[in-house]
Amino acid sequence: MPDIRPHLRHILPAALLVFLAGMPLTTRAVTFTSTNDFLLPAGASLAEETWMLTGNVEIHGSVDNDLFILGEKLLFPGTFEKSVWALGDDITLSGTAHDDARLLARSVTVGGRISDDLMAGGNDVKISSNCVIEGSAFVFAENAVVVGHIAGDLTITAYEVTLGGDIGGKVEITAQDIVVLPGARIGGDIVYRSSGELFLDKSVILNGSLRRQTVPAPSMRRSILMQASFLFGALALGLPFMALFSGLTNRSINLLRHAAWRCALTGTIAFCIVPMVAFAAFFTIFGIPLCITLVLFFTCLLFVSKIIVALTLGAAIMRYRGALSFAKGFSALFIGLLFLYIVAMVPTLGMVVWLSTAMFGLGALLLAIFGARLFTLIPSPQPGQQAFPSSGPQDFKEPSLNEDTNDNHKE
Repeated sequence: MPDIRPHLRHILPAALLVFLAGMPLTTRAVTFTSTNDFLLPAGASLAEETWMLTGNVEIHGSVDNDLFILGEKLLFPGTFEKSVWALGDDITLSGTAHDDARLLARSVTVGGRISDDLMAGGNDVKISSNCVIEGSAFVFAENAVVVGHIAGDLTITAYEVTLGGDIGGKVEITAQDIVVLPGARIGGDIVYRSSGELFLDKSVILNGSLRRQTVPAPSMRRSILMQASFLFGALALGLPFMALFSGLTNRSINLLRHAAWRCALTGTIAFCIVPMVAFAAFFTIFGIPLCITLVLFFTCLLFVSKIIVALTLGAAIMRYRGALSFAKGFSALFIGLLFLYIVAMVPTLGMVVWLSTAMFGLGALLLAIFGARLFTLIPSPQPGQQAFPSSGPQDFKEPSLNEDTNDNHKE
């Protein structure tokens, strides 16, 4: 089989070059800014679409185009003519947004006017009484307080919900604890999913109906069968990957064994940046094809990351060392996947397990494809074990899954 590693190593750099080459040819002007703190005083304005990476932000002036911002404490008392996308630790929107607002932070407070829709997520989300949303609102949080004025529908997913104010449309709530404050006005139905009954005060004005939807808990048998189908599906796809890309598989496992935290850091950075690059690529002259290419490449790596982590865990449990033969790779993959899916069935651990698996596995794959030779963290190989090359690609010979090098030298 021809060596495709040189082509794989140029996929991401080529995509980035194409993206950058297409940017000047677009009709939209985009400004990328990175700074410690940013202040836009009253009377000032940002005319171009702005992507900003910063610490503390205060915008008192006017933003005339789309704003994409990543920071810590974000204060928005100004005016936003287009969409606002914000990710931070503490976000307060008290100004006016004439388009959509997408806010994600540990704490989100919305007290201004939004002419279109709002999506807000975080640990604590509050839509204050002086907030006016002319469209619909979607809120997901641990603790959600909605006491503002919303012309459209309201959807809330949270642990604790406090609802008041004036909602013009339908309200859908999924939460453990729900409180509807006296005097609340609901123009449509209230549909809720909760472990307890919801009782409304006599002063609550409800023009629709109050309906509770029960979500039946899946049986243990059904859960086990579902997880088993996922396990065997991953096993069926993992075995061909091991056979076709034996060198990449062994390099990724070796990186996870000896540089796990470097892999996790690389995977986390890629997990945050690649979707943003794909989204930005959508607006270049190359548009949809480049965006689809990045998304497909990234999705494939995310799926294969599970295979790499499972192989590493299985090899550790079975105490396999060195390059894996195909037989040992099969047993390691099965044991590793079985371990991951059993742990993931625990409700409080499932999301943590799969998120950690994605970060570690994705980082290991990226380092193995693009940068394995740049690191010297891998210790000297034992006799008979394939080492990472130090003299360049021309001297590199991939370890094979078709033979067990350790066992051959032990005999």
